[in-house]
Amino acid sequence: MARASDIMATLTAKGVAVSGLGYYPNPLHADASHREAVIGHLMKVISAAGMMGVKVVNTFLGGDRALTVDQNWNRATEVFAPIVAHARNSGVTLAFEPEVSNVVDSAARARRLLDEIRSPRLKVVMDGANLFHAGELPQM
Repeated sequence: MARASDIMATLTAKGVAVSGLGYYPNPLHADASHREAVIGHLMKVISAAGMMGVKVVNTFLGGDRALTVDQNWNRATEVFAPIVAHARNSGVTLAFEPEVSNVVDSAARARRLLDEIRSPRLKVVMDGANLFHAGELPQM
């Protein structure tokens, strides 16, 4: 806790405000050991944010290309419920970005996830560029 306070004090003294921490792994990765490692690290980022007084951690949901959308969806709700609970217990809001290569690839799916997890500590960060496949933007 003291180290987190020291970091924030140094940043504040230099006029730097931290609006959020970001970690963008694939928590739904096909390899279970990889999934466990990145989920463990995401939990550490959330804990660090809480200790630093940073109120938001941004992330992706990810996906496993070998699974169907429904299978990925089930894994996402299973994996993210305890992550969101940890965020709540740490005083942090977890914000995820929909992205075309992730299980949550649209605003509609983002809304569905919010409705299913039902936590005020889960939010959406909309980065419009993440909602287009490569090559689609020039056609706009």
